Amino acid sequence: MSFTRLLFSPLLFALLLLTSTPGWSEQTADGLHTEAWFNRSSGDLSRDLESASAEGKILAIFWEQPGCHFCEQMHEVNLKIEETAHYIRENFYPVLLNMRGKGAITDFDGTSMSETKLARHHRVAGTPTIEFRNSEAKEISRLPGYAQPVIFHGVFEFVATGAYENADLVPWLKETYLKDRKTGS
Repeated sequence: MSFTRLLFSPLLFALLLLTSTPGWSEQTADGLHTEAWFNRSSGDLSRDLESASAEGKILAIFWEQPGCHFCEQMHEVNLKIEETAHYIRENFYPVLLNMRGKGAITDFDGTSMSETKLARHHRVAGTPTIEFRNSEAKEISRLPGYAQPVIFHGVFEFVATGAYENADLVPWLKETYLKDRKTGS
């Protein structure tokens, strides 16, 4: 059964949550939730992008802030589902940035600023927000806010498969879910 099929199967979805990877997410020194498999930002987004490209992956910038309930929920629910965590590890190069951070970071164009100013420059209005960047640093998609696990996984699939090149997210998700439902896969 495909992951997206779980949207229509609450019992199986509940079982998936019960068999997800146990334990709490880790926390950074500035109070952000993180995963052991997240990549530490180099402090220069161009270098982070080079690292992602060298691994054949898409850069996924996770914007969070201390005390963010939905960030915590994303880590404690969505990122504990092993199929989703594995999919992200295989296809993406995740880095974590602090929307309220004071540390200096260099943007793709070489401009250095605080994480807070960079968040505003990248139009991050709330957390969690995930930016997806292609190998040319162009933003190819964005997930603003918390999404239920199936939708969360679907957004990563939408980006990794390149579906964003020919479709809008919501119609693609609907079509993918309905197709899975009709075929019974």
